[in-house]
Amino acid sequence: MKSSLIYLLRLINIPATKDNLTWSHVYAYLQSKFRQIFGVSDFRKEQIIWRQDMLKAHPIGKNCLATNQCPCLCPTDEVIMSDDSCDQKCFPPMMNKEDWGLFKAANRIFVDIHRNQVIHYI
Repeated sequence: MKSSLIYLLRLINIPATKDNLTWSHVYAYLQSKFRQIFGVSDFRKEQIIWRQDMLKAHPIGKNCLATNQCPCLCPTDEVIMSDDSCDQKCFPPMMNKEDWGLFKAANRIFVDIHRNQVIHYI
Protein backbone atom coordinates (compact mmCIF):
# COMPACT_ATOMS: atom_id res chain seq x y z
CA MET A 1 0.00 0.00 0.00
CA LYS A 2 2.76 2.44 0.93
CA SER A 3 4.66 1.83 -2.33
CA SER A 4 1.59 2.57 -4.46
CA LEU A 5 0.99 5.78 -2.51
CA ILE A 6 4.62 6.77 -3.06
CA TYR A 7 4.19 6.10 -6.77
CA LEU A 8 1.06 8.27 -6.94
CA LEU A 9 2.73 11.10 -5.03
CA ARG A 10 5.71 11.03 -7.36
CA LEU A 11 3.36 11.32 -10.35
CA ILE A 12 2.23 14.70 -9.01
CA ASN A 13 5.83 15.80 -8.35
CA ILE A 14 5.93 15.12 -4.61
CA PRO A 15 9.32 13.52 -3.89
CA ALA A 16 8.05 10.81 -1.54
CA THR A 17 10.21 7.95 -0.30
CA LYS A 18 9.50 5.22 2.23
CA ASP A 19 11.69 7.13 4.71
CA ASN A 20 10.02 10.53 4.42
CA LEU A 21 6.41 9.41 3.95
CA THR A 22 5.22 9.85 7.51
CA TRP A 23 1.89 11.19 8.77
CA SER A 24 3.74 14.16 10.17
CA HIS A 25 5.22 15.04 6.78
CA VAL A 26 1.91 14.48 4.99
CA TYR A 27 0.11 16.73 7.49
CA ALA A 28 2.81 19.41 7.19
CA TYR A 29 2.57 19.27 3.39
CA LEU A 30 -1.22 19.66 3.44
CA GLN A 31 -0.99 22.44 6.01
CA SER A 32 1.52 24.39 3.93
CA LYS A 33 -0.58 23.98 0.77
CA PHE A 34 -3.65 25.23 2.65
CA ARG A 35 -1.70 28.25 3.89
CA GLN A 36 -0.34 28.98 0.41
CA ILE A 37 -3.87 29.01 -1.00
CA PHE A 38 -5.75 30.77 1.82
CA GLY A 39 -2.98 32.87 3.36
CA VAL A 40 -1.74 33.21 6.92
CA SER A 41 -2.18 35.64 9.79
CA ASP A 42 0.41 38.37 10.34
CA PHE A 43 2.06 36.62 13.31
CA ARG A 44 2.53 33.46 11.21
CA LYS A 45 3.78 35.51 8.27
CA GLU A 46 6.36 37.03 10.63
CA GLN A 47 7.51 33.57 11.70
CA ILE A 48 7.80 32.40 8.09
CA ILE A 49 10.00 35.40 7.29
CA TRP A 50 12.02 34.78 10.49
CA ARG A 51 12.42 31.09 9.54
CA GLN A 52 13.81 32.10 6.14
CA ASP A 53 16.26 34.38 7.94
CA MET A 54 17.27 31.53 10.26
CA LEU A 55 17.96 29.27 7.27
CA LYS A 56 20.35 31.88 5.81
CA ALA A 57 22.54 31.55 8.92
CA HIS A 58 22.46 27.75 9.19
CA PRO A 59 25.00 25.64 7.21
CA ILE A 60 22.39 23.12 6.08
CA GLY A 61 19.71 25.80 5.77
CA LYS A 62 21.75 27.74 3.21
CA ASN A 63 21.71 24.71 0.93
CA CYS A 64 17.99 24.18 1.55
CA LEU A 65 17.27 27.75 0.44
CA ALA A 66 19.53 27.50 -2.60
CA THR A 67 17.95 24.27 -3.86
CA ASN A 68 14.46 24.72 -2.31
CA GLN A 69 14.78 21.17 -1.02
CA CYS A 70 15.28 20.07 2.56
CA PRO A 71 17.16 16.88 3.51
CA CYS A 72 13.74 15.22 4.00
CA LEU A 73 13.21 15.93 0.25
CA CYS A 74 10.34 18.30 0.97
CA PRO A 75 10.34 21.72 -0.73
CA THR A 76 11.86 24.27 1.65
CA ASP A 77 9.25 26.91 0.89
CA GLU A 78 6.59 24.47 2.09
CA VAL A 79 8.47 23.28 5.19
CA ILE A 80 8.79 26.81 6.56
CA MET A 81 5.02 27.33 6.23
CA SER A 82 4.00 24.33 8.34
CA ASP A 83 3.81 24.18 12.14
CA ASP A 84 6.58 21.59 12.41
CA SER A 85 10.13 22.38 13.36
CA CYS A 86 12.92 21.67 10.91
CA ASP A 87 14.25 18.10 11.03
CA GLN A 88 17.78 19.56 11.02
CA LYS A 89 17.03 21.98 13.91
CA CYS A 90 17.26 25.10 11.72
CA PHE A 91 14.15 26.54 13.38
CA PRO A 92 11.68 25.58 16.15
CA PRO A 93 7.98 24.71 15.76
CA MET A 94 5.58 27.50 14.84
CA MET A 95 4.58 29.44 17.97
CA ASN A 96 1.14 30.70 18.94
CA LYS A 97 0.54 34.46 18.86
CA GLU A 98 1.31 35.04 22.55
CA ASP A 99 4.50 32.94 22.60
CA TRP A 100 5.70 34.57 19.39
CA GLY A 101 5.22 38.03 20.90
CA LEU A 102 7.19 37.03 24.00
CA PHE A 103 9.92 35.43 21.87
CA LYS A 104 10.31 38.56 19.74
CA ALA A 105 10.51 40.79 22.82
CA ALA A 106 13.02 38.53 24.59
CA ASN A 107 15.23 38.29 21.49
CA ARG A 108 14.79 41.92 20.44
CA ILE A 109 13.43 41.02 17.00
CA PHE A 110 11.21 43.07 14.71
CA VAL A 111 9.82 41.54 11.52
CA ASP A 112 8.74 43.85 8.72
CA ILE A 113 6.20 41.76 6.81
CA HIS A 114 5.95 44.35 4.02
CA ARG A 115 9.66 44.19 3.24
CA ASN A 116 10.13 40.52 4.22
CA GLN A 117 12.90 41.58 6.57
CA VAL A 118 13.99 40.63 10.08
CA ILE A 119 15.59 43.33 12.19
CA HIS A 120 17.62 42.32 15.26
CA TYR A 121 18.00 45.09 17.79
CA ILE A 122 21.16 45.20 19.88
